[in-house]
Formats: sequence, structure tokens, C-alpha cells
Amino acid sequence: MTNLILFWHRRDLRISDNVGLAAAFELSPKLVGVFCLDPTILERDDIAPARVTYMIGCLQQLQQSYRQAGSQLLILHQDPRQGIPNLAAALEAKAVCWNWDVEPYSKERDQAVAAGLKEKGIAVYNYWDQLLHAPGEIFTKSGNPYTVYTPFWKNWQGQSKAQPVATLSRVESLTEIEQDHALAGGVTDLPSAIDLGYVWDNELLVPPGEKVAQEILQEFCDRTIGDYHEQRNFPGVDGTSKLSAALKFGVIGIRRVWQA
Repeated sequence: MTNLILFWHRRDLRISDNVGLAAAFELSPKLVGVFCLDPTILERDDIAPARVTYMIGCLQQLQQSYRQAGSQLLILHQDPRQGIPNLAAALEAKAVCWNWDVEPYSKERDQAVAAGLKEKGIAVYNYWDQLLHAPGEIFTKSGNPYTVYTPFWKNWQGQSKAQPVATLSRVESLTEIEQDHALAGGVTDLPSAIDLGYVWDNELLVPPGEKVAQEILQEFCDRTIGDYHEQRNFPGVDGTSKLSAALKFGVIGIRRVWQA
């Protein structure tokens, strides 16, 4: 077993303000990212071509960010329940880290991946990153979930908020031999949306990627946020943040948004 750490990206396609990624780097400077194109998700009826096109663009930007940091983002196109443990074993990884997800399928998938890794003797580390507070963190004084929004909101406001975490930098990558092992473990080139069967001929409403998301956030805070509560309900007014896609795919960290 080597000192290699795999970080499994899902809804966090960024290297800045990423709790799990920063924690993974603390475990070892030899760190490689991995993203798994999951057929279970991609073959759903509700997956739109624009969504896949945006996601692929974000992954292209994430690969570039990893290269600039000195490492790489590996791509799998298979069921992650087998793909992630098999890749980790092929690379003799010390551990696999990821940020929690709370969707029913995601929880079931993550449990299966964790079990597969532990069977192979590979450590698993999970972190909370997606929201400012994890589900179940804010309760009434009697310890029950809130049923009315306003008291929940007041409690939420009174809770301290975490600061953005450091951006990944100066990472050790795979050796040539390890890259061969990665290919044997199922790693493939990043396909296009068309390769995956999704054709989107129109321009995306917002460009993909972490850098663009940060620029959109800054513009919103500088120009629009003061009038948001009045303008957000009028489609003819350019009054929204345009951050929905960025938040969905996690190309911007929620702590950075709160800080802004």
C-alpha cells in the first residue's frame, strides 16, 4: 500500500473551499481526484442535455485545476460501487475520501462503495461540505426537528458559520507506473456530452467551471444583491444570482458564498 489518497468528487467539482479535499490533502500530499460517470444517473429520464453539457464543461475545468496543482483528475465510466474500490485497489491507495451526500440513492451507493473499500483493506474518510449546516444539526430546544420555518431560520442565523477552506495546491501526482495501473483499473478519457448521447446545440445560460462561478458570485454581490428581494420574481429583469447550476454541481463552495 502506498501513501496515495484518492478524493472522489461528486457534487463538489472544485478545488477551492472543498472540506473533504482539504482534509484529504492533510492526510497525504500525494493526492489524486476521481470522478465516476455513473450510468444509473446518466440513464435517468430526467437528465437533460444542457445539464450533462454543463457537467462535462465543469469536469474539463476541474481537470485543468488539478493539472495546475500538480496532480490529475481521473475519470471512470462505470458503476461506482465496483469502480471506485477496484481503482483504489489497482493504485494501492491508502484511503479514499469524499464529501457526504444525503440523496437516497447517493447514501445507498456510498455505503456500498465504503463496504467494498473496507473489504480491500482501504480506509474511508467522509466529510460534510454541501451546506453550511448538516441535516439534523439544528433542532428545537427540546431536541426535535422544526416544523415552522421562522423559528428554524432564527436558530440558523444564530449558529456560527465555517470559513472557506484552503485551495488545493502543490500536490504529488501518479508515477508513470501508477498511471498504467490506473488504466488497468478502468480509468478512461473524459467523454463529451455527445459521446454520452446528449446533444445540446444552444449556448449554455452560464459558462461552466469554478472560475466563472466565482466571477458570477462577485458580480451578483457587487451589482444585484441589494435589489434581489424585489427583482427575483420578474423574469424580464436580470435580478437573480445565476448560481443555481454552480451550486448544484458544487463548482463554488457554500462557505465562499456565505462569506461574500
